Amino acid sequence: MRWLLRWVFRLTVLGVGAVLLTALSAFVTVRVVTLRKSIRVPDFRGRTLEQAIEMAERLQLRLDVRSSGAFSETVPPQRIAEQDPPPGTWVKPGRSVEVALSLGPARVQVPDLSGRSLRGIRLTLQTLGLELGQVLYLQTAGAPDTILAQDPPPGRWVPGGTAVHVVVNRGRPDTYVMPDVIGRPLEAVVDFFKQKGYRLGYVEARVYPGLPPGIVIGQVPKGGYPLQRHDTIQLTVSRAP
Repeated sequence: MRWLLRWVFRLTVLGVGAVLLTALSAFVTVRVVTLRKSIRVPDFRGRTLEQAIEMAERLQLRLDVRSSGAFSETVPPQRIAEQDPPPGTWVKPGRSVEVALSLGPARVQVPDLSGRSLRGIRLTLQTLGLELGQVLYLQTAGAPDTILAQDPPPGRWVPGGTAVHVVVNRGRPDTYVMPDVIGRPLEAVVDFFKQKGYRLGYVEARVYPGLPPGIVIGQVPKGGYPLQRHDTIQLTVSRAP
């Protein structure tokens, strides 16, 4: 009786194995047939449109060119920068692959900086992805610390990170005609120049017959000389013998 049970068990195992083997063989066959009918999408990136079309036709694929294009830091303009489906994807013959031509590096339109302060344009340029380049200064009429000129000019499209060079107005020098203060009391002269914001330098005292102490008897620069804020005024005053 035992030998009969063993014989039945072996037949059952062999039958199940045959069924599994048949199913596996059928799956592999279907998979192979499916793969034979599928096409692996190549890498079109970096190629010209003509090269990509020729490659797609050989593989029985179609190319659709996206009208908007795509910015790229690495792919030159007018070459394919992006594609969908990505390279290596298995697709059926006749499948369409969408590609985008490179527009080159991302472009930024240079803003108009004229009349704005140097401090204010720093944040503007940083927000747009631009850099502040060389800063030159010029003394002329107009508000100090404002932009007089720039390069590149406003409205030009440039790659991100481009340096924008500017010319900044220092303002017209604050000049004053040096008055003739000889013969005036030193205290009054000192108060006058302090109110004007000019600097007094060395005050020399000399004996001057006929004058009381503290009277201005000499000045540098002389009366009528154009005086600027950074100039230093030197005086000579009388003193007692």
